[in-house]
Amino acid sequence: MAESPKKTFYETQVEIKTRSEQIYNQTLLSLNTEERFLNYFKDFHPASIEGFKQYYASRKAAWYEQSLNKFSFTLPTEVERHLNTAKGLLMHIYDKKIFNLLCQWYAGDMDLPGVECSDDILELLDNPFLNSIIEPITQAEFDCYYEYLALKGDFIAFFDDTEYSDSTVEYYLKIIHRWQNEVEDESEIIESSVNDYPDWYAYYDAYFGTGHLKDRHLIRLELELDYEYIWDCEIHPQSFNEEDKRKYIKPLSWRELRELKKTPGAIKAYWAERNKQHEDLNKNAPPLKFIHLSDDGVLDDLVNAIEPPDMVKKYKWYQEYQSQSNKKENIMDTISSLDDIKGQVPVQYAADWKDALNNAYNTYYLNTIYTLLKEVFAQYREAIESGKPYKFYENPPSRGTDEMKKRYMAARKFKGEPENFDFLKKENL
Repeated sequence: MAESPKKTFYETQVEIKTRSEQIYNQTLLSLNTEERFLNYFKDFHPASIEGFKQYYASRKAAWYEQSLNKFSFTLPTEVERHLNTAKGLLMHIYDKKIFNLLCQWYAGDMDLPGVECSDDILELLDNPFLNSIIEPITQAEFDCYYEYLALKGDFIAFFDDTEYSDSTVEYYLKIIHRWQNEVEDESEIIESSVNDYPDWYAYYDAYFGTGHLKDRHLIRLELELDYEYIWDCEIHPQSFNEEDKRKYIKPLSWRELRELKKTPGAIKAYWAERNKQHEDLNKNAPPLKFIHLSDDGVLDDLVNAIEPPDMVKKYKWYQEYQSQSNKKENIMDTISSLDDIKGQVPVQYAADWKDALNNAYNTYYLNTIYTLLKEVFAQYREAIESGKPYKFYENPPSRGTDEMKKRYMAARKFKGEPENFDFLKKENL
């Protein structure tokens, strides 16, 4: 009996994901050790290189994965695509629940089974069905989210909105902590905090009264930041070459900056002096450039300079794929999508026939997803009540939690402390 397209799709996805993770790890190792990469980065400022290496490795894994996806499996049907969209929307409820749990764990309210650091909780963003520490989505939470989507109206834009991403869960808490402790201009805090907290999170908070969770004293977050500082500023710089070590100026920790903040103008004075020190160290040398993650030109240059032809080809396809994905659907795409639909689609009058067709498809699509969302939630509740795991994804990726744990342990060892996670246990906070 021939394999079904769905089975082929999922099996292929597992293989691609596994290979994608291997590429990420191999790329990161190569960027840190191979001479061709070390030579390429020598003209860039050391402070900007580490983040770019991780970004480059993740982008390389992504374009590898997407390029293989184009050719390596039978594409899912329209129904399967709509089902995946509905599951993705349902995951937004889980994301908020994980955010709330992370706030409580950071605040030291609880210990959680199997959780040694915050990354163990963040793993649940991709593996919510693998761990029982997150309470199941309730009917009330689903009703809240369904109401939110109805208020959003055309939630297609919301689903693709760049304000929302799975990194929001951790990013928001860390950036708010930085604003509260390291930034002197209060107007920046107010303006940025409004933009960074997702509308859905705020709606949930108003519905269930959970807005206070993000404003607690997040003691575990601070402890993790302490060890991240030791890794970034004490341990990692030991791997710099002699010239980079000579130019490296260790920044103040967040705790030191918090003390500076008590004196008006002190933080601005600190950064001004630090910039002058960098200028003095580099006054007789060509200025080092910073690698910005938004600078696609640097990414293009690096790919063309050091990648083999087959990976360059995959990268160029990925860039074109991203470009096409970000373009607004044109009328021919709409006509093609309507033609794929089995059954009738009502078309309302509009002065422009193209607007009429676009509105007809969007209405059909929205109604389809609304219906599927209810069906997906019913399937989810049925699985939960029968004691079975509900899989949002067939092949959830890894977040590299082990690497972060190694850094924490290296920092503990650097301080002469036991190499364990007792410092995060509730009894020791």
